[in-house]
Amino acid sequence: MKIAVFSKKTTFHKGFGGMEVQNKLLCEGLVKRGNTVVVFSPKNDVVPLEQVENSVKYVFVECDYRYFMSRTNKNSWFNKSTDAFKKTHASELFDVAISQSSAGIGVIEHKNSLKIKVISVAHGSTMGELKTFYINNHSMADIPKLLLNLQYFLRQFFGRQRQFILHSNKVIAVSNAVKKQLQEETFPPESLITVINNGVEPFDIVSNTPKLSKKLVYIGQITKDKGTDLFLEILKDLRFKDFEMDILGDGDLMPIFKRVVTERNNVVKANLLGKISHEQIIEKLKTESGAIFVFPTKRIEGFPMVLVEAMFAGLPVVAYDLGGVSDAVIDQETGVLVPFGKQKVFINKLLELAGDPVKMEHMSKTSRERAENNFSLNTMLDKYEGIIKEVLAK
Repeated sequence: MKIAVFSKKTTFHKGFGGMEVQNKLLCEGLVKRGNTVVVFSPKNDVVPLEQVENSVKYVFVECDYRYFMSRTNKNSWFNKSTDAFKKTHASELFDVAISQSSAGIGVIEHKNSLKIKVISVAHGSTMGELKTFYINNHSMADIPKLLLNLQYFLRQFFGRQRQFILHSNKVIAVSNAVKKQLQEETFPPESLITVINNGVEPFDIVSNTPKLSKKLVYIGQITKDKGTDLFLEILKDLRFKDFEMDILGDGDLMPIFKRVVTERNNVVKANLLGKISHEQIIEKLKTESGAIFVFPTKRIEGFPMVLVEAMFAGLPVVAYDLGGVSDAVIDQETGVLVPFGKQKVFINKLLELAGDPVKMEHMSKTSRERAENNFSLNTMLDKYEGIIKEVLAK
């Protein structure tokens, strides 16, 4: 099959995240199975207009990525992405298009005239984004920012989200939480949305690593909305004096982290490893046997891939029960789910788990087993190919 994929960002762009990594794995996996994949994305900070990586072709479109008045703006992503697709489709004839979130909105709106069927992948919802924004911006000083962004969220809620969900031939939600949110917000036909969790390539754990019981690992942005201020409390808490922490990532809180770590280096051994490549993250996880993966995000995320990667490494996860986290983490089996906002409870659960090696060993085993049985890349690809065949058969 020949597949067109639309994505707002790729792993070639600066500041990419989990969605872009998932898209890369999906596209490369589909190519390995004999399909042809072309990814269309805004150019932004990418220099070449076309690139090929691992047999996936990337077409970067020069455009204005703005939602407001996009249909009347000739240089908008809405119009330019449609034009770029038309040009390629005329000579190479795609079988199906995949839209990562609303990135394929232009083609979705013209799918009948273009004679193409579109599958959209939903990683979250507009109300989820609004709730996340409110959670992290609710002081008096944030009111102007809240009002400014409210109009954007309302336009998304009543406009683009409903357009790309209801006009797609099929929608894949990355978690049950996302499916429920979309059902409540867009009122789609029951058969329109199906759930396919993100999957990753399984990897082996380095067997000779020491079994640490007081090691914490975090991977992600060092920002307020990722909940990393929790670590600032841990660094000051004498109950963690025998612990070690690996923190992988960067962000606007990093200068504060560096200062606190310098001041309290004798309390917790904190390793600030900075932002590293996805490949390096996997290599690091292979050696973290016996650690606890800490996921204190304050964002309502669809299905965080990093949780699955941690589970493949056999790490119990302690996380807030928010968004699609519960699709991956089973409370008291593969980790611990903490009611959102209960920071003291979160910290106590970390101490409790680290002090129970029997429970740690059980959760480590069940985490790895759950990842292998449910979240492998092949499982995800099988389900995507099944949906593509179902859509093309109609």
